[in-house]
Amino acid sequence: MEQDVPNTTASMTYTATVWAKNTAANSSVYFGVKNYGGEEIKQKIDNSSDYKQYELSFTVSGNSKPRVYIWAESLSGGSVYVDDFNMTVNSDFDTLAIENGKLTVTYRENLTEEISKEDFTLNAVSSLDEETIIPLEITEVTKISENKAEIAFNPIEASPVEQTITVDVDYKGQTFVLDCVIDANGEELDKGTISNFTADKISCYAEFETLPTVAPEQSDFTLQRKINDGAFEEVEIKSYSFDRAAKKASFGYSAVPTTDEPQNVTVKLTYDGKDYEASYEVVKGQGTIYYVDSENGNDTNNGTSEGTAFQTIEKINSIEFQPGDQILFKCGGTWTGALMPKGSGEEGNPITIGSYGEGPKPVLMPGEDWTDDSYIPNYINKANTVISNVVTNNVITFYNQEHWVVKDLELYDPRGEAEGFDPSQYYNRKYYYRAILIRLTATSTAGVGGEDTFITAAEIMLYEFVKPETPEVDKTSIEEQLNRYNGLNKADYTEESWNAMEAVLAETKIVFENVAATEEQVAQAAANLRNAIDSLKKVSGYEVGDVDHSGSIDIDDATAIQCHLVKIEPMGTFDESLADVNGDGYITIIDATFIQIMLMSN
Repeated sequence: MEQDVPNTTASMTYTATVWAKNTAANSSVYFGVKNYGGEEIKQKIDNSSDYKQYELSFTVSGNSKPRVYIWAESLSGGSVYVDDFNMTVNSDFDTLAIENGKLTVTYRENLTEEISKEDFTLNAVSSLDEETIIPLEITEVTKISENKAEIAFNPIEASPVEQTITVDVDYKGQTFVLDCVIDANGEELDKGTISNFTADKISCYAEFETLPTVAPEQSDFTLQRKINDGAFEEVEIKSYSFDRAAKKASFGYSAVPTTDEPQNVTVKLTYDGKDYEASYEVVKGQGTIYYVDSENGNDTNNGTSEGTAFQTIEKINSIEFQPGDQILFKCGGTWTGALMPKGSGEEGNPITIGSYGEGPKPVLMPGEDWTDDSYIPNYINKANTVISNVVTNNVITFYNQEHWVVKDLELYDPRGEAEGFDPSQYYNRKYYYRAILIRLTATSTAGVGGEDTFITAAEIMLYEFVKPETPEVDKTSIEEQLNRYNGLNKADYTEESWNAMEAVLAETKIVFENVAATEEQVAQAAANLRNAIDSLKKVSGYEVGDVDHSGSIDIDDATAIQCHLVKIEPMGTFDESLADVNGDGYITIIDATFIQIMLMSN
């Protein structure tokens, strides 16, 4: 059973609820939401003879049309009953609309207070430069009806091309994302001017003196290369990026194979009808050192010095290395992912993966689990037996490569230890991890009717991994707060304060489970959770207005609210959750006045 939900608004968060019961003992039945612009979410309906309410919250994006559903994956021996479906907006607004220079908001209820510019914060990003955040200065806020207001802001200048502006609207902690289109202004497009062009054996860089109006795309460039006095030939661009802040375009390509004689290589870049040339020399046995820094590196760098280091494993995987090259990871850094470098060394001139700098050895950990494709085998060798159709995961993989040296690294996967890993049970596990897999393919003419293909593989198993030299930091402070959480009863606290605490709890658990977490991260996570637990608000048994818990509403309660508003500590108990007497969502002098009027009328 499915139903599309019409007339939803982009950026609005909605809560869908339904009452349901499932009398089928052997069943899998779900209440879910999809097609709203995010990942499908669902909640299993429990087997029960009593109705229970189920709730899902989701935020609509773009022009999506949400669809709610009840889905029986399997059902036998009973029935599913649903009733009282409802959907509400979790926002003060009913609608928001934006154009360049003006935001129009319609409130769900009539406005009872003055609207202030300070209530709103607007930040924008243009499709012409998605890296730069543009603060939008609010110039005026105008109430145009009982429940509608216009927020004027300084408009963004039009450019020679059409641009889409994405605006983050923050209103009292509620965030909305809106888009508007700014038409082209009709002026001529400025493509910018290249002032410097450099090249090395795997990459080249174009530095701009003046920025182009629109970030150039890879298709705007042509790359050619010639060796010695030969003719220019087009080069395939393996990777491309444009850094607007640095005014630099970066290109990656395959290296020229080495020969016994030195080679002079000239690279020619063509952009906007102009050619730019740069040269470098390729000498056999003269490798390049590439540096990788997880903290301060940048994949748009050339990687050939400590100050211009790369940052990620993904960048290393995009390069085809040559004999004599070195890939050095900075000591103290941590990388997670599948390292699959390309290229081969030569006898007496290998390619080396190692480290540089001082401190603990670099830690390389496997990434997400994956299954077989044409590159990664989904089997494990056990003596003379091959275990097939398993999930495998390698830290470093070599495929038909030779003459590599791997040294001075820590190859480590904390998940094996977290699962209570026992090396003797290696082949009984659901997932299999390798430190290094070396996979070779070869052919033989021994088969009948042509070639037979066979595969050999060398594996270094997970149980040969060792812990990093730096011991894991003390996480007792987080454990103490987690123990506090375990002793709490959700029913004792307000839903809003409990949800806020659980959001902090999720972030704290990430730090707690991170083997590479620093002392500062642990201390901050423990402090955040402690503050969140301390901020929990208990559900009160007292009626609204009885802020001092005296059992009755009197002039003392009005006085306590007034003291709270002027930052004077009230005498005795002050329950803030009971102070919103008029129910408008805020604590103001009106709430104290309500109490006074009520007492006078009695």
